[in-house]
Amino acid sequence: YGVETALDAVLRDSENSAALIRQLGITMNLAPIAEMLTGENAMFLDTRSYGGDADFISAACAAFITGMNNAGITCVIKHFPGNSGEDPHLKKTLLTNSESELLKMTEPFINVIRSKAPAGVMVSHVIVENWDNAHNASLSEIVIEEKLRKQFGFTGIVLADDFSMGAITNSFAAETAVVRSLAAGADMVMSWPRNLYAIHGAILKAVESGNLKEERIIEAAERIIYEKLRIGIIR
Repeated sequence: YGVETALDAVLRDSENSAALIRQLGITMNLAPIAEMLTGENAMFLDTRSYGGDADFISAACAAFITGMNNAGITCVIKHFPGNSGEDPHLKKTLLTNSESELLKMTEPFINVIRSKAPAGVMVSHVIVENWDNAHNASLSEIVIEEKLRKQFGFTGIVLADDFSMGAITNSFAAETAVVRSLAAGADMVMSWPRNLYAIHGAILKAVESGNLKEERIIEAAERIIYEKLRIGIIR
């Protein structure tokens, strides 16, 4: 395939898939992956990445999002700022890259964000040692607010990856991590159904105690409601 042919194929396949999943009532797709494929993360990402060229990844993500949006499905690019070679479903993962390497890694995210294409960005559970060596990215105000929002200019919905993954649960209870993530700036969180009641209760308790500000929850809800209005789920 030439580049244009490949991008046409991404758009066409995205539109076809979007039409089918929209019929099922799905309105948000946790895709595409905007991570660059490297020798380090290849085993974890495998064929889920669009490759190692930042410009092509950016264009492919934009084509995918366009196809989904055409059917009324909103997209979330992931997993910001990236992953190491370790599988975060199983254990804690680290990124030890320099600042210049991190900027290169996140170039597709920056490009897609600045194109105003994605409604959401999913933050990974990796620990980015050069940004915040004390917290998982999904729990880090530095990563979410300072980097993703202020430095890179993202104003949409920030999602955190699944809190039932080993990168979190080997250190925290899911409900503890969820509250920390929301306080750090995440707008949506995910966990397996067995944790939902405990997580819901933990969020309510944190708001009632003042450990999680009500204004933070309102801000998150506003972003979600705006997106539902934008794609016509609610009026």
